[in-house]
Amino acid sequence: MVAIVVSSGTTTVDFAASFPYLVFGSGTLDVVNGGIVSKQIVISSGGTVNVTSGGEVLATTINSLGFEDVSGGTAIGTMVASGGFEAVAAGGTTSGTTVDNGGTEDVFAGGIANGTTISSGGDQVVLSGGTAIGTTTIGTTISGGLESVEAGGTTIGTTISGGSEHVDGTAIGTTVSSGGGEFVDSGGTASGTIVVGSGGLVVLSGGTAFGTAVSSGGEDAVEGTVTGTIVSNGGIEIVEAGGTASGTMVGSGGEQIVNLSGGTTSDTIVNSGGIELVFAGMTNSTTINSGGVEVVFGGATASDTTINGGLMEVGSGGLTSGTITFTSAGGDLQLDASQSFNGLIAGFASPSGVTEEIDLVDIAFGKSTHVHSWKPPTTSAVRSRSGTAHRPPTSHCWANTRHTISVLRATARAAQ
Repeated sequence: MVAIVVSSGTTTVDFAASFPYLVFGSGTLDVVNGGIVSKQIVISSGGTVNVTSGGEVLATTINSLGFEDVSGGTAIGTMVASGGFEAVAAGGTTSGTTVDNGGTEDVFAGGIANGTTISSGGDQVVLSGGTAIGTTTIGTTISGGLESVEAGGTTIGTTISGGSEHVDGTAIGTTVSSGGGEFVDSGGTASGTIVVGSGGLVVLSGGTAFGTAVSSGGEDAVEGTVTGTIVSNGGIEIVEAGGTASGTMVGSGGEQIVNLSGGTTSDTIVNSGGIELVFAGMTNSTTINSGGVEVVFGGATASDTTINGGLMEVGSGGLTSGTITFTSAGGDLQLDASQSFNGLIAGFASPSGVTEEIDLVDIAFGKSTHVHSWKPPTTSAVRSRSGTAHRPPTSHCWANTRHTISVLRATARAAQ
């Protein structure tokens, strides 16, 4: 079939055209209301195709220096090659666009790009008021395919595999895998991101993420603010200096790490098989359920922790503030430097049949050691690092457990 050549001037299509077009040089093809081009359009070397309200093109290839402007019309199945450019403006809609290495698709205010695929080296920019739905960013490296969501722009259902998404606007329902990365910049928001298989979410200072799910080797790095993250099955959440994570749920195989540079967490729930490692900074109101673990290292602070059947370890130099509270589910408080511990403990009074322990790791118990406990010996124990439980023949009650720990320290030192 012979193609129509448009190399200069303007050709207008307001009918159903069943033949291909070649547009280049100073030529312009206007597809207007009532116009449909169902055959191939090839744009190159300065050529322009304008698809306005009511117009439709079905198979465009945009080569180097070619330009397609979709303003009010519809473009389906466009291929943007190296040096090509597609603009989706107010009222315009694209579907199934592929942006190849060196190609660019810009989505302006009121424009909608649906189901775009961005290959390695391709670029999609979602500007203020623009919307990208179901974008797939594919690249061989993290610097491969790129989607940039500018302030006021929105992207929905993006899948990133090896490429990256930079969010200054809003990203909803992104999936990041296979070395891909989503970067939420200051003022940007990511909601419902799923991070798996060596993918990464980085929430930078001033950025916000809600409802993230991290698993299977995925990583969530927090320098901004995140809320409601679920970390499980090989997933990791790292809270860096200046970062804040609230309401994180750490499930089996998941880790939450407050890094050496320090950050802040609040209302974390650590379930069975999960772990929270606090190297620096502060964690507030963590709840450790049965099978869960929280470790507070030297220089870090844990405030108002609840032990609900799990294990809390306070390392040498680790600090606590507020109250460590045991629930009726029991649990274990391990004090690696009990002789310098000055925290307040509450609720150390479990029902019959529930295991509840305070482990004084740094005290070597011997035959001559006298241990005083404020609990009846049938319900709780204080034990040495060897794991041997020591139950006193006589129980003494004091006003609070802080005094109990002081007596334990003093008695152990006297016995030594």
